Amino acid sequence: LMATLCFENSAPPTFDLESQNLWVNLTPHFLALADAEGVSKEQQAKLYTEVASWREFAGAYVDAAKFASEAFKLSEESLGPTDPFTLVRLNHLCVFLLRAGDYVSAESFSRKQLDLAIQI
Repeated sequence: LMATLCFENSAPPTFDLESQNLWVNLTPHFLALADAEGVSKEQQAKLYTEVASWREFAGAYVDAAKFASEAFKLSEESLGPTDPFTLVRLNHLCVFLLRAGDYVSAESFSRKQLDLAIQI
């Protein structure tokens, strides 16, 4: 139920210590909704972005990068590579990769982000 907030222009729960248990319980529902039939790629990207942000808050940077990568790919497919939402998701991926210690991938995606931003 809470996962549908992403589609109603309402914010999901905040990322704070008081909401930690709520996010632990919501994450499987966000992921199930993302995989549900009829959910657009942009809606999937939005859900994966929320899960990635939660995983980052929880200190699970490798998981955050995994979900951010999926959100970026979906956004790139649905909105195009130079769409502002796609570029923001690419930036999130870069940050999560840096925090996960994957500096080579972070640099590669950062260069891609710069190349795409120059095209705008």
